[in-house]
Order: sequence, then C-alpha cells, then structure tokens
Amino acid sequence: MVLDPKALRLYALVMLPVVIAAAWFVFRYEKSPATIPIAPGSIAAIVGGRTFSTEIADTEKSRELGLGYRDSLCTDCAMLFRFDVPGIYPFWMKGMRFPLDLAWIRDGKIVFIEKNIPADSTVIMTPDTTATEVLETNAGALSGVKIGDGIETGATSK
Repeated sequence: MVLDPKALRLYALVMLPVVIAAAWFVFRYEKSPATIPIAPGSIAAIVGGRTFSTEIADTEKSRELGLGYRDSLCTDCAMLFRFDVPGIYPFWMKGMRFPLDLAWIRDGKIVFIEKNIPADSTVIMTPDTTATEVLETNAGALSGVKIGDGIETGATSK
C-alpha cells in the first residue's frame, strides 16, 4: 500500500501531537535529586543538596516509635522528629533493623550529627547542644553534610 503525499502529510500532522504527548508523559517523571515525589502527610526536607520525602514525628507516641521495627526506608525518605522546646534529645536504635544517619537541628541549621549508626547499636547518642528537631535518614544519606549546614523544610503535602 502506497500513500499519496497528501495522505502522508495528514498522517504526520495527526501523529506529531501523539508523539509529543508520549514524550512528555515519559520524561515528566524523570527523577532528579531535587524533585522527588512527596508522600501524603509528609514534607520536603532539603539538606546537603538532597531532597527527602519526610515523615513527621511530633507526638510522644510517634517519636517513641520513630522508624523502629520497619525493615527499610526508601532511598529518598526520612523522618523528622519535632519537639516543642529546645533541649538535649538523646536517641538510640531500639527496634531498628537498618543503619541510620541522624542530624540534630536548631534554627534551620545542623548542630550535631551522627553518621552510619549500626542497627544493632546499643549506644545512646546524646548531642552536646540543644536542638528542636532531629532528622533520621538511611546511613550514608548525609555523607558530606556537616555541623552548620542548613536544612529547609517545605509545606506538608496533601
């Protein structure tokens, strides 16, 4: 079957929007470090040039459980513990099944950090300064992050 040139132009004209739409659909989900999907009820937390979909632990019960008894945490996920007043907030690895990095935060800056804490650690990590928040990530996620670095948190997603 041979198409005449007029039919071929019409076919190309019809198919061009289909090809453009397909390309847009494929490439709009391309993941970059700064744009990850934020889970419902979570916030975006940006630290060290990385964006994390961050669960909030701001009640006694949610802070007590934390990430304990989970088998894993997604690569771009974290948990942010929020406290009502600045204080010395010690953390331990009770119930943890995977290693973590922890960063204590006050006024949008990291004030104390512990990295690559083994899941079976019995050490109680106690910062040497007050904080209002503590960020937990997978071990290694905060490599390159240091005391004094800033952290930004976005609005809660719906």
